[in-house]
Amino acid sequence: MYTIGQLAELSGLSAKALRIYEERGLLYPERDPENQYRVYGEKEKLALQKIVMLQFLGFSLEKIKAFLDESESADLEESFLEQKRLLE
Repeated sequence: MYTIGQLAELSGLSAKALRIYEERGLLYPERDPENQYRVYGEKEKLALQKIVMLQFLGFSLEKIKAFLDESESADLEESFLEQKRLLE
């Protein structure tokens, strides 16, 4: 598990960027029950990697959200086909 600062440092992004991704519905960190701090696991780390890659390729946050929402409901094979289609 990662704190927002740890994940920001690991990804090279700012904590503010991670908060923006959360506000836009791109990342869903858990909350520590004791202090309500954001806690990120491997699932969120992988989602962040997808977000960064898709942004690098020029996709808007709105399109990235649609892609992430769609890929959550699709199986792995469909997800890869969708990624390929988006890259083309």
